[in-house]
Amino acid sequence: MTWQPCDDTARKVSPTEVSLTPDPPVIGGSAQFDIIANSEEDIIKSGTVDITISFAGVDIFSKSDDLCDKAACPILKGPTKVTLVELLPPIAPPGDYGLKLVAKGSDSSELLCLLVNFELVMPEGGEAVDALRVTVSGKEGFSTSA
Repeated sequence: MTWQPCDDTARKVSPTEVSLTPDPPVIGGSAQFDIIANSEEDIIKSGTVDITISFAGVDIFSKSDDLCDKAACPILKGPTKVTLVELLPPIAPPGDYGLKLVAKGSDSSELLCLLVNFELVMPEGGEAVDALRVTVSGKEGFSTSA
């Protein structure tokens, strides 16, 4: 897993550390991204977190969440933590993925922009098959006979 700010633009919140648990994440499991950042101001009381996931350079998933569901609000001057927990679909292909996180204030100004590159791996043994069986709710053994 590697990470970097989106660009050199100065923002109110600067990332200082990013961790991913587990690293690498496993298909059908969950991935927790913990972002430690430094806030330049203590005025951030609300906002949104926009997340975009890409595979092979193509955006495949995006969502927006309340910033205060991912961090303790109000965000005060100094260090703060943003936590994202994402459930990974059991049918996702293994490979290299990208995550773009953009946190915005209530006035839509960009507070934080971060790029994370990570690898998604197959589970050991038959866990992937078991996860897929759960997903299709026990509809195994389809028959083509009428």
